[in-house]
Amino acid sequence: SHAVAVQGLVAKGRRVVCPRGGLVDCEETSLRHGRQLWMGYLANLEVIDDPLRVGGMRCSLSLNYSASVGLPEMSAIDLLAHLLAEDWCRGQSRQRQEGFRWFQNSLWRTGERWPQELTDKLMQTLNSEMGLRKLRVKCDYFGYERRFVVLGAGTKPAWGQTFWYEPEQRNVSVAEYFKTKWGKELYCSGLPCLELTKRGNFVPMELVTVLGAEHNLTVGKLRPEYQSEVSRKTTVPPDQRKKNIQDIIANDGLGPRLALQQKGVELATSMLKVDGHCLQAPTLLGDRGQAVTPGNYANNFHCVAPPDYSVPWGLWCFTRDAPRDLWGLAAEVKKRASAHGLWFDDCSFVEYPQRTWQAIQNGDSAEALRAAVRQDLDRVNFADASSALLFVVLPSDGRKDDIYKAVKLHTETELCTFATQCVVTPPASKGKGGKGEQSGIQQVERKLNNIMVKLPAKLRLRRGGDDGAGAEAARNVRLQSPHWLLTPSTMVLGADVTHHAAGVSVAGVVATRGADFATYLSELRAQSPFVLGADKKRARKSEERILELTAMTASLLRRWRAANRDRLPETVLYYRDGVSDGQFKPVLTMELNQLAEAMRQVGGPEYEPKLVIIVGQKRHQTRFFLDSGEAGGSGGTGSQGYGHGWRGGEKGGKGGEKGGGKGAGNVPPGTVAGRGIAQPGHLNFFLVSAQGIKGTSIPCHYHVLHADARLEVQASDLEQVTYQLCHLYSRADKVV
Repeated sequence: SHAVAVQGLVAKGRRVVCPRGGLVDCEETSLRHGRQLWMGYLANLEVIDDPLRVGGMRCSLSLNYSASVGLPEMSAIDLLAHLLAEDWCRGQSRQRQEGFRWFQNSLWRTGERWPQELTDKLMQTLNSEMGLRKLRVKCDYFGYERRFVVLGAGTKPAWGQTFWYEPEQRNVSVAEYFKTKWGKELYCSGLPCLELTKRGNFVPMELVTVLGAEHNLTVGKLRPEYQSEVSRKTTVPPDQRKKNIQDIIANDGLGPRLALQQKGVELATSMLKVDGHCLQAPTLLGDRGQAVTPGNYANNFHCVAPPDYSVPWGLWCFTRDAPRDLWGLAAEVKKRASAHGLWFDDCSFVEYPQRTWQAIQNGDSAEALRAAVRQDLDRVNFADASSALLFVVLPSDGRKDDIYKAVKLHTETELCTFATQCVVTPPASKGKGGKGEQSGIQQVERKLNNIMVKLPAKLRLRRGGDDGAGAEAARNVRLQSPHWLLTPSTMVLGADVTHHAAGVSVAGVVATRGADFATYLSELRAQSPFVLGADKKRARKSEERILELTAMTASLLRRWRAANRDRLPETVLYYRDGVSDGQFKPVLTMELNQLAEAMRQVGGPEYEPKLVIIVGQKRHQTRFFLDSGEAGGSGGTGSQGYGHGWRGGEKGGKGGEKGGGKGAGNVPPGTVAGRGIAQPGHLNFFLVSAQGIKGTSIPCHYHVLHADARLEVQASDLEQVTYQLCHLYSRADKVV
């Protein structure tokens, strides 16, 4: 309330946004389609562990600076000028402002002429959420202000948009109506009208003002059109992020200090220092006991468990590369697969799928394109489809997303026979040092080592039928010395619920198949996206519990038993994602009982495996920064200082959240902190498992909600087990 009423900021949920700038330095704030980058922060008070204080607890402020996409208040015509300028400058940000000024001046002088720049393509943009659709606007031609929501833009100018006017019993134009009814002589009657709140309510564009501040503010997950640009502009090294957060705290005009003082809370001006330690990275082994380096083994690994057969495969192409170049790529794929321990047949075919190509050239809709892809896929013929692979070469522009989605949807949910591997062909580019030119196919060949990392998990380990558990997949590497908890009698479960999937939520549970802990069994269920009350009415909060966990877990236990010589696991590690602090108790109560019931159904009343339940959280504002004395180092074991309290990061941009370069101030992978930062009342710790790439690394906050006393596990055991499992992701050579 203080931030909004006194400081002139905008509050959106837990987020505070500063539309006028000045909170965090940002060189460029303009985005596409007239939007702007607005910086802000998320802050909440937390009770954390402090063994040195009476009661063992203390209060801390968790603060993270964030980026949002907002619209300043402007005329609807000015927003149209921004859209025209965006189309004219073709994404060149330096020319946006120049184009905006030109189109703004031109549009306000339109008169009765329909602007030639308003093409069908531009009208589609205007009627999308990147344009005016769903924006909140206001009009004051009534003599007072009224607010509306834009449904879209009409296809006719104001002088040509007519409707039946009951008082005069005739059709009148919108321009004529506003002149006679409201005394508004239109200066831009050649522009389209906007349809406000209800169908048929057309209002001239020059009488509509787009609301600013909180009314058209986009927070959280951003549209792809803005995501990459926001990430690029807000991604900074950790030391710069730390400085920005400290500047927010020191800013009495826009920061949270004054608001907290109004509540009687005094805020320290320095970050909280905590002691952490760095876990020893596990040793990974490839074939023949060859040690591989986590995070960089794509170029030299030899598959530890490759398919025991020669893989039949073919190649599809959606680029205009010559057949000779594609056959050369096919030969290189086979050669590179052999170098990594994968045996491929000679390529069975190189094709340009006819029906799909025809749909692309005709500019068919996404639905028609999917149908064409489905028909072409149904014609693919392998001698043993269940063991085959289709390699798909996609263009870097055009319809690549539609083709990719159609290929994956049909092969993985309908055909369920051969596997697919898609690769995007980059445009031709200059070679190193600017010498020569590399074709897209040549650049694809440079990616083949990384592609080979992904292939084993898509291929069956053995040709033929499965063992009742489902076909076992090949795998790249294994742990040399697994933790004592990761024995052949241990099963690891992972569970999550994803929302907004075709109007429903989808619950997924996976289980490790065997002692490798790198191949998984899976179960999926659709469920209601919202909590239903006793009267079966929808509540406002989303349903985070897995409603059919009993049936899913029972199925996984039976399949695990079929894959492990008819025995059941003695230890079950259950990792759960997507649970907030306030949902710990209901989720634990319900899902613990569901797991116990599934075990009873499969193993009988005497079957009681040792169970550990761990919840992982990534949606928090905690960030670690190396203490100033450690900033130049790459980390290591021992005690180090890490900042906790005002944690930097751009919540609006995913790319900005992911990691930071080596030596850029990020904590090293394997960093663990718990004492002096964890929540009181239960075992929990923060773990940074991955090496950052850019930005600031995000630790995962693990909460141990249940641990069977028979295991006698310590916090260090669960830290090490979790860190080891982070090294076994089958789709990349990096720690996740």
